[in-house]
Amino acid sequence: DNIGVVGVQFQLNGTNLGTEDQSTPFSISWNTTGVVSGQYTLTAIARDAAGNFTTSAPFKVNISSPTSSLSVSIAGSGSVTSNPKGILCASGTCFASYGTGSTITLTAKANKKWTFSGWSGACSGTGECVVQLSTNQSVKATFSQNGNGRG
Repeated sequence: DNIGVVGVQFQLNGTNLGTEDQSTPFSISWNTTGVVSGQYTLTAIARDAAGNFTTSAPFKVNISSPTSSLSVSIAGSGSVTSNPKGILCASGTCFASYGTGSTITLTAKANKKWTFSGWSGACSGTGECVVQLSTNQSVKATFSQNGNGRG
């Protein structure tokens, strides 16, 4: 630098993280709540008064986000899937872990000659089940056999 740093733009995986910091000491805060676990690359691009730019060496950060589990149990004959993926349950009890704070949508599908009767536990009703995972949660999907024996 030949004139003095007047601003620093921090980047996360090559994308600007906030706006350019124009006051010393140059810094940024990154709230990692809800960030998916994995490795991320942070860089700083310094700008001087003459308009020259220099990019720092990359700094690798490993994020390990807290997780919560979602258990789904099946009573009767049917299946439950999730969005995002993780649950594909056709019998018994299935589990998946997601980032704490995630929203999971469960969909029930009855097998032939069965009807979806409803949710219990963290959900109720017969539509989609939407679970906000602030802690470990459990849901039960109940399926009833059709009385007339037709599918």
